[in-house]
Amino acid sequence: MTENNMLWEYKWKKSALAGGCNPVVWQNDIALHDGEGRGVGGFADEIGYYETEIAGDFALSCRLLESERAYYGVAISTGIMIRAGVDGDDETLYFGLASDGNYHVVVRDKKGGEAREADVSAYSQESYRHMRLTREGGAISCLLSADGAGYETVCRLSEPSARTLHVGFTSAFKSVYGGVSLTLPEEI
Repeated sequence: MTENNMLWEYKWKKSALAGGCNPVVWQNDIALHDGEGRGVGGFADEIGYYETEIAGDFALSCRLLESERAYYGVAISTGIMIRAGVDGDDETLYFGLASDGNYHVVVRDKKGGEAREADVSAYSQESYRHMRLTREGGAISCLLSADGAGYETVCRLSEPSARTLHVGFTSAFKSVYGGVSLTLPEEI
């Protein structure tokens, strides 16, 4: 993958997914996201989601700098997510934090199915400040890093069936993401 940050070349938008979000405010590589909703999981998701559509491989990286999650005790809600569509029951992979301060991976394998959680409970925000979600070679990987330099794979799953995915940031409250980066394969 190329190291060029392609973030600004994509059309980011408030998603049609149930749950509100005020527009993300970008400043250099920092995103301020103000969302609302009940969270991710069960048979349908309802969460603020700011996204773009990507066909092919990518890596979306960020560092969660601040989240009201810690103050309001919201369930699984603050992170990065990919979706096959924007209906609440579409195929989904969420990677981010919950009110317990630990990272969580929530997956809905098929439209209308119940979400399940992959066990990544050993990883806390206190120890790992940087997260990355990649699609490469037919698989989705969730990676964490303490310093943003060396990443450790914490979960690897089969990719959703859709070729074009909705990729973006989730939040049920205000969140601040730093070091936001989107990288794509080099064009041939």
